[in-house]
Amino acid sequence: MIWPLFESLKVTIPLLPQALFARTAVTEILSIARAVRGSIDVFGFECRLSANADRVDLGVRLLPAEDAVGGVPGRRSACRRDEPRRWLRAFTRDPARFRQLVSCVYLEYDVTGSPRSAIPSVFLPLNDGARRRNRSPRYADVEGLLVDLMGRDRFAACARSLVRCFAELPPGGRVLVAGAMLGRSPETARLSISLPRSRVRDYLGLLGWPYWSREISDVVKSLGAHSASVLLDFDVGASIGPKVGVHFATEGKRRTRYLCGRLSELGFCTGAKKEAVIAWPGVDAVRLWKRGWPCRFERYLSHVKIACAADGVREAKAYLGVAPRFPLLG
Repeated sequence: MIWPLFESLKVTIPLLPQALFARTAVTEILSIARAVRGSIDVFGFECRLSANADRVDLGVRLLPAEDAVGGVPGRRSACRRDEPRRWLRAFTRDPARFRQLVSCVYLEYDVTGSPRSAIPSVFLPLNDGARRRNRSPRYADVEGLLVDLMGRDRFAACARSLVRCFAELPPGGRVLVAGAMLGRSPETARLSISLPRSRVRDYLGLLGWPYWSREISDVVKSLGAHSASVLLDFDVGASIGPKVGVHFATEGKRRTRYLCGRLSELGFCTGAKKEAVIAWPGVDAVRLWKRGWPCRFERYLSHVKIACAADGVREAKAYLGVAPRFPLLG
């Protein structure tokens, strides 16, 4: 099912905890949703967890079927004038190849942009080897996807660094997501990579990011003590960085409470925001106001992330999701 973005977001507003969603943040994300409209499969929010950090970015997920890709936010009647649609045509040129490579599409709208011309950054989770004949994503696959998104001239600005990201991957390393930061820096790509914990520092050093300090390592170990791998994301331009994000999965309320508690102890999350994140997962019965549809909106916590820079850990974020569904009959 493909859901109307603006209507779905609007009925969710009363469910948003004030500790995470200041009034200005709600106004901003509504403005973006009203401007881009369109349809989605899932939508969500990128929330900052430190004190006095009220910015919330809007994210949506699409499935890579032709109808879902065609429903990317952006009015059909304005296709020729709508900037985000320029890269949409690249998706639909070869939908079979796209579905083979990509499991879904994530669009992220930064509130710092202009709502009237909201251009999203685009993230493409790559299919696992089971669907791709047990073959990990290759540089050539990612190059093709990013050239379609960015254009060849823009892609050229990050191509050399991107080649190195693949060439230096250690055994056990895997590229999970490729993206184009069209909403922030059109000549910049984004990679999400899973690495063995013991290889993170050396890998980043080989890419020219020498800031994986003992402090950062200790924080990562504290938050993911039982994980043998580390999930990183970083921008790729002429070089990588300047920040590196580290993702931590949330698997159940006990794990979420531990992660948020540790972030609070480390000073990266306020007490009120910690409790709001822990309480976020749940199910609500809602009705889309224009169509009168009775729906189930399933609220979930995707993951939390810390952003690391040359001076150590900068901030923490929580990624909250909402999955609209029709209730099961009977």
